[in-house]
Amino acid sequence: MASTLLDLAESGEEVVVTRHGKSAVRLVAERPVAVADLSAATRYIRRFDTVLRTLDAIHAAIAARENMTLATADVRLAEAATILRISTELVRGE
Repeated sequence: MASTLLDLAESGEEVVVTRHGKSAVRLVAERPVAVADLSAATRYIRRFDTVLRTLDAIHAAIAARENMTLATADVRLAEAATILRISTELVRGE
């Protein structure tokens, strides 16, 4: 069963696994880093209104390119992504 779900995700399908009727896990294919992502990340880092480190800036750039919500437990990354108008969800531990 797991390999079937992975095959679906790798083929471009979004696979959502639910628990008690609520989404628990979402599987999607990896998104490679493009040259445009690195350029966008560089622009984000050079801005004075955000405090982003390199890998956070790359994650933000990929989320922006793919029009995805960036889920993070990092408050500074969430604040920067909001400034950059990237859909963001701050994940808090329970």
